[in-house]
Amino acid sequence: MEEDTLYNILIAISIIGIIVILVLIFTTKTTESFTELYFEDHQNLPNEINLNEEYSFEFTIHNLENEKTNYNYKVYEVIDDITYYIDSSSTTLDHNSTATIEETFQISQDFETAKIVVEINDQEIHFWVKQW
Repeated sequence: MEEDTLYNILIAISIIGIIVILVLIFTTKTTESFTELYFEDHQNLPNEINLNEEYSFEFTIHNLENEKTNYNYKVYEVIDDITYYIDSSSTTLDHNSTATIEETFQISQDFETAKIVVEINDQEIHFWVKQW
């Protein structure tokens, strides 16, 4: 009889504990905020290019900052430590909104490798291209 009572008390405590944990999980607001910046279709980014031909790629900004945020972005290429600007602009996104931006570029001078860079609010992503 005492064992049954003890088991019932342990079961009740376990159920109450599970309920408390579930309530905490679903009602606690996370304060961590960040922005995702990534290339769309990253496996098909240009990697070998011909001079004076136009190439394109897309990148996405996903706002997870828990507030409306303005993003200033720059797109540029770096060849032999020299920066050539492709584009710069800005976009404002509400929390949990995304913007996908298409960029085109062409390189007209000879090079071995070039770095194509997207930079927003202290974040950077890039990929490398070689001359074909």
